[in-house]
Amino acid sequence: MAFIIFFLLCKQTFAQPTIILTGTDSLISIGKQIDVFEDPKGSLSFAQILSPQYQSRFKQSTQQVPNYGIKQTTVWSRIRIKNLSDKNFVLNVDFPNLDSVILFQPVNGYYIKQATGRSFPFSKRIIKNRAFIFPLQLKRNEEKEFYLKVENHICVFPLYIADMTAISEKQYP
Repeated sequence: MAFIIFFLLCKQTFAQPTIILTGTDSLISIGKQIDVFEDPKGSLSFAQILSPQYQSRFKQSTQQVPNYGIKQTTVWSRIRIKNLSDKNFVLNVDFPNLDSVILFQPVNGYYIKQATGRSFPFSKRIIKNRAFIFPLQLKRNEEKEFYLKVENHICVFPLYIADMTAISEKQYP
């Protein structure tokens, strides 16, 4: 019995934080509320990332703006979000010089892949903006786990969640 309680306490201590979305109108910086894993060669598939072997390698980010310096690398982020409001939120990856930004978003029991970045045509973006913006499919009281894959030679990626009004106000004060 003592072992089970210890296990539950340890699991709770090391559990990834959940980003709680309320009806706020402000921009939420989420850099320290995500888990990250660096894949220096960029060789791992999404299926591999979902395997227990790689899930255990994710660590909570210690940086408000994840920054992996000047080197070609790939960084995976695991982002757990719960929406307590009726608002429509977006994920804003606010560094327009990234070569590839891919969001894996859970929808109806599987993940859909949404790819953008400097190496993709601007016309193909879901939301036409200088930043990389993904609409989050989160209903009220729904909690989901998203994965973000960022590839670049300067791997810095400020991450925000907000509605489009807050994003516009940040970009055009």
